Amino acid sequence: MRKLNYCDEAICVYLVRGKEVPKSVMEASASASEPDRRTSKRSRKTSFGNSVNLRVSGTTSIYQLKMMIWEAFGVVKENQKLHKGSTEIGGDSATLADKNVFPGDVLWVTDSEIYENRDIADELSAQKFDSRQSEEGFRGTLLSSDVVPIHNFQDT
Repeated sequence: MRKLNYCDEAICVYLVRGKEVPKSVMEASASASEPDRRTSKRSRKTSFGNSVNLRVSGTTSIYQLKMMIWEAFGVVKENQKLHKGSTEIGGDSATLADKNVFPGDVLWVTDSEIYENRDIADELSAQKFDSRQSEEGFRGTLLSSDVVPIHNFQDT
């Protein structure tokens, strides 16, 4: 249980291009690696695709992880098929702890290429809270309402 309660630890994610997952990635993904090993965050090119180390916590959601992968590799989150070993990881609201993803784990992702490419900024702007919510400090004032004040200016 303590293994699932982690914060700001590294996991490695491989972007696999092509139909077949290389045996080395499958084996690395199926077994746990060294969680205390320091690694670079930079994406690396390999013969079958790219890899990147991401800093995550046990409470990181699969959705958040997919957004990190989108940022790193440019693969739209709907196109991502995320795996640990031979098991596909689904359920965007689940956490990494829920899916037994530990520090130092190796995951791999493929691009289904079903959905069109779009800018990650579109997704991030959709996450923003409703702009109609007002700050507590402006409650009860015209600054927090949609009402346009009508001024009565009289000629003097």
